Amino acid sequence: MIRKLVLIIPALVFAFGNKQQYEIDQKAQQIGFSKIFDKYKNGILEPSSLEFNSMVYDDSNNIIIAGAKSGKPIVRKVDVHGNELWRKQYGDDYGGVQYIEKASENTYILIRNTEDKKNKNSFLTQVLLIDTYGNLKGESLFPLLLDENSKIKQTNDKGFILVSGTNIIKMDANGFKVWHQTYENLDLNDFIELVNDEYLFVGKKNIDEKKIDKSAHIMRTDSKGNILWNKDYTNINEFQNIIAKPNELILMGNMPLQVTITKIDQKGNIIWNYIHTASENTFGRDFIENKSGNFVVAGKIYMSSVKSEYLMIFELTNNGELLWNHSYGLSYGSDTANSILEAPDGYIMSGVITPIEHKRNESGFFPSRERGWIFKVNRQGVYSD
Repeated sequence: MIRKLVLIIPALVFAFGNKQQYEIDQKAQQIGFSKIFDKYKNGILEPSSLEFNSMVYDDSNNIIIAGAKSGKPIVRKVDVHGNELWRKQYGDDYGGVQYIEKASENTYILIRNTEDKKNKNSFLTQVLLIDTYGNLKGESLFPLLLDENSKIKQTNDKGFILVSGTNIIKMDANGFKVWHQTYENLDLNDFIELVNDEYLFVGKKNIDEKKIDKSAHIMRTDSKGNILWNKDYTNINEFQNIIAKPNELILMGNMPLQVTITKIDQKGNIIWNYIHTASENTFGRDFIENKSGNFVVAGKIYMSSVKSEYLMIFELTNNGELLWNHSYGLSYGSDTANSILEAPDGYIMSGVITPIEHKRNESGFFPSRERGWIFKVNRQGVYSD
């Protein structure tokens, strides 16, 4: 039978499914967990907020999570059960860690905005290199304010590419700038490296000056960032993430109100396009290809009936067919998954959750009390602790 309701935190957290869910065996293995971080300190409700933005596995299959605590940059390591192993903070200025990527064995690269100490009210991009214990190994600064969806990835030559808004910065293995290109009217979010040191970038093109009208955009460049060809997709607002498959590319994007998954060929022609309409408003934050060759998307949905945002997770086949869809969260909360990893027996997500003590105030806004949240479900997306 279809499991329609799952309690995560007794009387507080609920899961919603739809009619397209898999039929779940009620005797399924109990493998999930839900952990909220920094909710209390010495028995007192903490006034500060905590958000988890990005995560990666380390070489021992522990998880390194990056984010912000009251806007300040933090990184934490947890084991596969969500138990904290260590925590680090990198500076006291405002600017949380937006993205973390594995650079090499036991080495990880982070990006964040940091205050420009020479120019008041200005920010710089800080690139940090840390070891598996969170110790700082190196850093670089660039005169750039990171966009919300910025990413940094290692390239085949052991250097790095930072993509953020209109900017692409190529760095060598030591973090020194090799070249910097800007692209007018584009907001770029992700990229993959192709053959012959070429790159494919995805994002959106702003059609008007106010950035109201926009279309999803892909751009292929040479090794120095010079455009070889590009293409717009006017029926989609933006591409955020990209996964490469042999002769095909899978793109996660967003329309005004729904997340989209699009498969294209090497020339940019659409093979299929899936629009997730599980709620009146769905938004994708991250997606992965699982070991079955399907795609698992994590993010959030908005339910106007309760004026709340809930964590969202769903799986698509390689042909764009929905297998299952679930949402989890607190009543009257603002809850989302910002990052997802595949585990041997399910999926681990990290993001933010607003505990029940922090309901909306009378004006309809949340106080700044979001908490870091790590949440695990089984391979059918079902939570069972």
